[in-house]
Amino acid sequence: MTRDEKIYLCDLNLAEYRREVTRWRSVGEIREEHDLLLTLGPSTFPSTNVAMYLGGHDRSSAALLFDRIRSFYAKHNASFSIQMRQHADSPLDDVCRREKMIPAINAPCLVIDHPLSAPEAPPDVELRHITTAAGVRDFAFVITQSYVSLGMPAYVGNYLFGEPARLLQPCTRLLVAYEDGRPVSAAMLLFYCNIAGLYWVGTLEAKRGRRFSKACVMEMTNEAFRQGAVLVTLQASTFGEPLYLRLGFEEITRYLWYMTFIKSPTRREP
Repeated sequence: MTRDEKIYLCDLNLAEYRREVTRWRSVGEIREEHDLLLTLGPSTFPSTNVAMYLGGHDRSSAALLFDRIRSFYAKHNASFSIQMRQHADSPLDDVCRREKMIPAINAPCLVIDHPLSAPEAPPDVELRHITTAAGVRDFAFVITQSYVSLGMPAYVGNYLFGEPARLLQPCTRLLVAYEDGRPVSAAMLLFYCNIAGLYWVGTLEAKRGRRFSKACVMEMTNEAFRQGAVLVTLQASTFGEPLYLRLGFEEITRYLWYMTFIKSPTRREP
């Protein structure tokens, strides 16, 4: 598989992730038109309302594209984000900067095309593949608490994971690490277009530095290949990038994320 083919599949997996997260709540809305994906989640916080473009454009069309995105979210009185591909969206990047959107994330897209060694779980830790709503609630607890340090308010996690059964889909796998029966770390896989995306890797702040995330990443990477994926991809945080690189993941592009906040949202929260 060529680098360009890998990037193309990573784009598609990331776009499907945006759709799938929106499907987790019955109030979500997904709209697609002319290569533009618009997702509207259950909160006015911009990370739940994300636009992503999957086509090609020049500087003149990028301005029109931005207007389409802004108009959609203005109609819903929602703050929003634009997730961009470094390899294809430089014209749109220029528009976002000109419109004074907030550059929130510049994440490397990392990939690996082979399994890892067996997970190295610490003593007294059990890795459980989640199949019940109760397990999803444990997953949601870990992710909601751990992502506060990445700038996601806890209430956003409560909105995202508010209907636990909707996360148990054939295209996803959830994993929770339990220490002495208590959830401490978690990760998720999303299968799409013959590859797997690794998302929502997190560990409770008080439990970091004890190889919990490493065990989850290794187990889920291997699970992806056991299920037939030909590639595993992820967008790494600053915290997680050193771990992934040590495990053998390689950077092939980057995804940038711009946010904007409306001052007085009137959209009703569910």
